[in-house]
Amino acid sequence: MFIKKVLLAAFVVCFVFCGLGFCADKAKAPLTVSEKLDLIRSVSDSQVKVEYHLKTDKGETPSIEGAARLCPGCGQYHPVDIGEGVIEEERPVEVPGFMIGTNLVQVVDVMVHPRFLEKIQVRFKDSVVDAKVKSYIKDSFSMVLELAAPLAGVKPLVLDASKKGPYYIISHDKLNGTWSSSISPTAGKITVNEVGQSFLYPGIDGIAVTKNGVAVGLILSSELPLDGSWKGPIKDSEVMSVDQMKAFCAKIQAVADKSILRVKIKLRSPKKGGSGRSRYFDDDEDGANKTELDTLAVITGKKQALVLANMTQKVTARVERITLYTETGAAIKAKFVGTLSDYGALVVELEKELDAAVKFAEKDVLKYRKSMLGNVSIKVRGNKRIAYYKRGRITGYATGWRNQVYPQVPEGFEERSNRFLFDENGELVAIPIARRVKVQEDMWYGDSDKPLTSVAYIGGVLGDLAKNVDKSNVPLSKEEESRLAWLGIEIQALSKELARMNNVSEQTKDGQTGGLVSYVYADSPASKAGIEPGMVILRLNVEGRKKPIEVNVRDDMGFMGEFPWDQLEMIPAEYLDNIPRPWGTMENTFIRALTDIGFGKKFVAEFSNNGKAFNKEFTVVESPAHYDSAKHYKSADLGLTVRNMTYEVRRYFQKMPDDPGVIVSKIDPGKKAAVSGIKPYEIVTQINGTVVKNVEDFEKLIKDQQELRISVKRKMKGRVVKIKIER
Repeated sequence: MFIKKVLLAAFVVCFVFCGLGFCADKAKAPLTVSEKLDLIRSVSDSQVKVEYHLKTDKGETPSIEGAARLCPGCGQYHPVDIGEGVIEEERPVEVPGFMIGTNLVQVVDVMVHPRFLEKIQVRFKDSVVDAKVKSYIKDSFSMVLELAAPLAGVKPLVLDASKKGPYYIISHDKLNGTWSSSISPTAGKITVNEVGQSFLYPGIDGIAVTKNGVAVGLILSSELPLDGSWKGPIKDSEVMSVDQMKAFCAKIQAVADKSILRVKIKLRSPKKGGSGRSRYFDDDEDGANKTELDTLAVITGKKQALVLANMTQKVTARVERITLYTETGAAIKAKFVGTLSDYGALVVELEKELDAAVKFAEKDVLKYRKSMLGNVSIKVRGNKRIAYYKRGRITGYATGWRNQVYPQVPEGFEERSNRFLFDENGELVAIPIARRVKVQEDMWYGDSDKPLTSVAYIGGVLGDLAKNVDKSNVPLSKEEESRLAWLGIEIQALSKELARMNNVSEQTKDGQTGGLVSYVYADSPASKAGIEPGMVILRLNVEGRKKPIEVNVRDDMGFMGEFPWDQLEMIPAEYLDNIPRPWGTMENTFIRALTDIGFGKKFVAEFSNNGKAFNKEFTVVESPAHYDSAKHYKSADLGLTVRNMTYEVRRYFQKMPDDPGVIVSKIDPGKKAAVSGIKPYEIVTQINGTVVKNVEDFEKLIKDQQELRISVKRKMKGRVVKIKIER
């Protein structure tokens, strides 16, 4: 029975192939070389070159989306030229065209925005004439051009759909610097996909002709309908006129201008001396060093909007204010609701209702293949929302995260990150949104990859926000902003030699990952779990996450080399604030990853001890106060800021938990503390003979005093500084 089914299926496919004219004629001998050359020559006077002369606009160069050739390997269209390159080289983008009337040319639709198009010209041998767009073919990646004057020597194609096969495809393209024509007897293949679409894949663009040289149809699409409707001349129902296209773009503009708005996110100033990345690297795409972020929001309900901002927990923690601006410029305040767990976006609640919610398309994104769409490019420049509207088509699909299907619109990287697709009904089809990486395994982080994503995925998430928001990625108070996770270990990066010595070369890629435990804090989770110095921590397995997090020790180790305690007197006061702290920051890549996992989350840490692997279960907990989160007090009179002593500061200075003192964290140039010689990272132990245990003591002991005797320790050396305060 199985064999019968296979034979029946083969017969059906063969029948369809032959019915479409793409089945080889087995009864007759194949074409000779001479016959093939005659077929190529029979249509040579119907093939022309179309030249798109491009220009820049407002300092921007175009990306050529439609100037592509069909790839026989993947069935998608790939760009053949980048706009910037041809402009610099002072040449046009050239694509093949086919004469379908005395003054009409059918050509691949390059889909370039009119602002980048200087002129279109059509060339045949030594003759060239200007041309303009007459209409667009709805279900083909092509359009029709109208010539300004007759083109000498050309011969319009007469397409006869009634002629039977077998067919041959004659293509015309620029190869090795010259325009060449080729003939292919390809049989093509029939494809039926899971959404019920069936089509013939010819594998090449060009003119389909019979063995007698009769043209039956133009092939400018990777998917031909099985009913043979691709054959013959263009029908009126298949085209969209220039005026109709203008009306379509105007319709999309009316929707997008109301529903996709400019957003400004006000951020609290980042704390100085945080992560090594924010101190030493100028990678600011995620807002690590900014106080304002400009982005876009999609209105999804009367009082709901989706803000397209992929922010780490550190940045979201500093959010103070979110403001949307309508098409008329009116400002609308918005309240933070939640960060989507899996997508780079925030959900906000608007202060007042807007009748501007965009409708999400319900049609499967796969069914928009080849359909005419509205392609909207929106950017924020300064305080302006800049938008451009044009036609667009989905040329293929890519499979990505969790098997999601992503529509592909071949274009430049920057354009892809600002692109929205609408259908002919004005419904939103796809938006540019990044996948959110919850755990930041590396100190370098960005928001540049925003693939076009079907709104079907986003709509499902917005429909169940309680299940799809990250409760750890929220705005925090200034005091909470610097909170970090805590395991209670200090680790150093491995090297190839250290990995070999600890028998973990295979587990750590020769020391590229993993960390050697160099210190364990008393009463910490690691201490209670029996972790000891000399062990190697390899990776973390997080609840609900399939991929383990490799331990990657990249951090700010503080001052490189020995801290210059003896040279502090020579450093001008205005530069003291820029001196790296003597100890390393407690926020490194490992601690950042733990923090991003989220407090309360369970994880299993893999360790190795002398080559023997073992696991320990932990729950992410918040660390005790560290230097960046410690309580502090600033005396305006003294120009001095002090902080409580924290666990890592006490370790550096070899202090016991009950040893008194507060540490100087900042000195204001020109103020009394600076003039008296007090320096950052010195420890204040007494005021006027009374012990200082914390910042509360310090504040109380200097209050209403006219003269201060401040006992200060610089590393192990102590002295008394006298300061008079005039009141």
